[in-house]
Amino acid sequence: MQAQHWGDLFRRVPLEAQNALLLGLSNGSEVAVQDLLRIDENYLLLRGRIGGTTDTGRLFCLPYQQLTFCCVTRQLPQELLVHIFGSLMHTTEESGPQAEAQPEEKAGSETPPAAQEAPAPVPMPVETAAPQTIRDRLRARLAGSGEQRRR
Repeated sequence: MQAQHWGDLFRRVPLEAQNALLLGLSNGSEVAVQDLLRIDENYLLLRGRIGGTTDTGRLFCLPYQQLTFCCVTRQLPQELLVHIFGSLMHTTEESGPQAEAQPEEKAGSETPPAAQEAPAPVPMPVETAAPQTIRDRLRARLAGSGEQRRR
């Protein structure tokens, strides 16, 4: 993603959702966001902690070129996701034309849909010995090994 797109994304995140962000860096580190302090053209200034630590309140200045992903660490309401991601969100209203196009494609298919489905797995029979049987085998084995030691 380009720097401009990162900035646009972070500007859409409201204050109450900022502490739900986790940023992945190109060196493999992760930064858990507490507050976004400044969203500049080329970098992001934030308060947070490095993933896997408990050191909160650290100040980070992250260039957008170092960011590889942004993750939301808790479930957010649908309205908030639409506010943040806007037209990027897939909704059921947008899937209408695509859903209509799929049956036409399937009509040209030579194999029926039932043949394409994988068969249900057949459960394997489970053979379990009764606890008494296991105990008897163990006693017999131990008794046999005790006689061999006495010889």
